[in-house]
Amino acid sequence: MPIFQPQFGGVKKLLRAIDEGNDIAIGSRAIDDFKILKYQPFYRALMGKTFNKIVWILGVKGFRDTPCDSKYFTRQAALEIFSDCRIDGFSFDAEAICIAKKKGFKIKEVGVLWRNDPQSKVHPVKHSLQMLRDIMLIRHYSIAGYYGRAGIMRVSTET
Repeated sequence: MPIFQPQFGGVKKLLRAIDEGNDIAIGSRAIDDFKILKYQPFYRALMGKTFNKIVWILGVKGFRDTPCDSKYFTRQAALEIFSDCRIDGFSFDAEAICIAKKKGFKIKEVGVLWRNDPQSKVHPVKHSLQMLRDIMLIRHYSIAGYYGRAGIMRVSTET
């Protein structure tokens, strides 16, 4: 069962990726078979691409569109991954993918049908700075070996 079901098309493709033996299916606007029905403003697209580059540089390599809000997890993967998550903010999904890679889960990026939500609550400056801080925390937690340890406090990054 999907954990998260965003406003986009491609549910069948994501579920098919899970049925094919993947533990996680990530929706993407950056691979060949994606389609955008309603584009987001240029600055939001640039924010997403920049965030993804930072995620890539700081260690979660191999995915072209981690900010796309479409990720499905098997039950086992969700239980193992989200029990280790420490970030409580917009970057929770990048942290989940980082943990999944560390734990060796099989992940597939899938092109989706995507539509911009003009009522997005993401603030271009405030939330970009929070996401940058989150990615640096994720990198620190990963290097320090915090993922997999019990008793680490969850960090709230929402203000």
